[in-house]
Amino acid sequence: MSYHELIGKYVNDRDETIVSQLGQLLKTKELALVDFIVSIGDHLQSTELSKRSIALTLGANVLEHLPSTFLESNEIHHLIVFLSAKMSDHHILVQPSVQLFRILAKQAAICDDDCLLIIKAIFSDVYVQSFPQASRYNVYVIFLHFLLYRLDVVQQVGSDFVCNFIQAMDGERDPRNLVLCFQCLQCMTKHLEIEPYKEELFEVVACYFPMEYKPKATNNENEETITHEQLVLSLRNVLTSTGKFAQYCIPMLLEKLDSDIPSARVAAMDLFIHCINEYDARDMSSYLVPLWNLLSKQALCAENQEVEIYALQAITTLMQLIGKTAQNDETEISTKKFVDRAIRECDKFLKEFDLQLVWPATKVLQAVARANSTCSSLIWSIILPLLIKQFNNLEQARFTFTSTPSISFIYPLLDIRTIIKLPTDVGDELWIAISTNFELFPSQCLSLTSNLLQINTMPGQALEDNLTKFILHENINDELKIKLASVLKTIASSAVFDRLCTILLTNLINSWTASKTVPSNLTLECCVDLCYNSERCQERLERFFFPSQQFIRLLPNLFKYLSHSYILTNLFTPLFDLLLSSVAHDN
Repeated sequence: MSYHELIGKYVNDRDETIVSQLGQLLKTKELALVDFIVSIGDHLQSTELSKRSIALTLGANVLEHLPSTFLESNEIHHLIVFLSAKMSDHHILVQPSVQLFRILAKQAAICDDDCLLIIKAIFSDVYVQSFPQASRYNVYVIFLHFLLYRLDVVQQVGSDFVCNFIQAMDGERDPRNLVLCFQCLQCMTKHLEIEPYKEELFEVVACYFPMEYKPKATNNENEETITHEQLVLSLRNVLTSTGKFAQYCIPMLLEKLDSDIPSARVAAMDLFIHCINEYDARDMSSYLVPLWNLLSKQALCAENQEVEIYALQAITTLMQLIGKTAQNDETEISTKKFVDRAIRECDKFLKEFDLQLVWPATKVLQAVARANSTCSSLIWSIILPLLIKQFNNLEQARFTFTSTPSISFIYPLLDIRTIIKLPTDVGDELWIAISTNFELFPSQCLSLTSNLLQINTMPGQALEDNLTKFILHENINDELKIKLASVLKTIASSAVFDRLCTILLTNLINSWTASKTVPSNLTLECCVDLCYNSERCQERLERFFFPSQQFIRLLPNLFKYLSHSYILTNLFTPLFDLLLSSVAHDN
């Protein structure tokens, strides 16, 4: 069957097997491209509009089987000019023409002028939203390809591209198309001049926020399924891609934050958290206080954990945005002003331990302190003295606040890595507070101890006694064991605490030496934790265990907590000598 007959059979019967046959003839040069186009052209003169459309569709389907390097530049040009003319013949030819444009746009030999011809043809002759989904998809694929790989061409069109794209996607509802649109928009905000149309561009995107799409179940394995998460991420990437959206986006977020729907508030806070890299506090200065008011309200009165987590992260983001902008105490762009606002709002809850908001208030202050070192320093200078004062009244407070002791409200504030060095008097008072309350609240005291040690705050003798008693008490649950191990390893890892480490080891060794009993597994574990740092542990072990007949009895237990590599590296030689000595003395 000749290629003329094959083309005629496709136009009349839509036999899809013919597409691959014609594609193979073109690849093997048995059929010249010009002859193929001329043969299709015969059917494009048909009085039946449907046959014209089918002929163009055949051309698109056949060319799609060809590699992206198949066409020469002059061939691409003639095809584009030909298609541009056909698009004005009748609207039924527009969709297959766009399909052909998509294929030609991805040909490697296409020149800049031909890319411009495609863009202008689509903008002038195509009403995108009147197309079915597949044809709209083709339009967006063309635009995205040019934005990604022929950006210099798109930039020649300039803001007109932005304006026409807004009109093209306005009202788009298909999730597959929306993902492409959002990707296009993200490129446009980064690389095109959007200033004349920034509000229109924002509005065409903002109507989808918050994304409420739910994917439909499908039995077709070949059908692409867009997830809710994909759409949320794509939409978020657009809205946070440029600071030029800030003046429109923040009022929208304020409206959502005041919503009765928790999911809308969470979506708004999530979007705000991701604005940090592009938005500037100067673009939203009039909205900073309303933002703080709504975010702190969400954090203090959260109806579930998800809302609370996002609210606290958003508060940190707000303080970071303010902090990275030039400070002006005469405006609202002032870190000090907002820290003072946070303290005024929260310290009243810290003073009244019978209120349910004491713990949420502490989390808010912690979120503020996490933003930067300035926030942290300001929070510490005011809040820590207040909380330490509560320790002095702990007996009184215990009657009205029995569920969570006041110490639990201090240690999260210390879990901040950007923190400045503690003033000596504040550190001393904290260690006294720990000593006073260690027996009553061991879990909180261990957490606070770990954080204080990590910022190299030197403890007093009281901690040595407390830890020794606590270890030898032995009745410790698994949660406390983990916290205790963290404290001991912190002590062992820093040369600053060598003296403390030595004293603790001495206390533990003396306790079982004096009682002439085999130490418990817990005590041995603690000894191993105190020998955690390899640079100093061999010296410590040798000092306390070698030569010792008693140590031989401890080996089975001790080896359960030491790795093989550690034994071979640090203990093998002294252990072997000790065992030989014991055998020689018939022990």
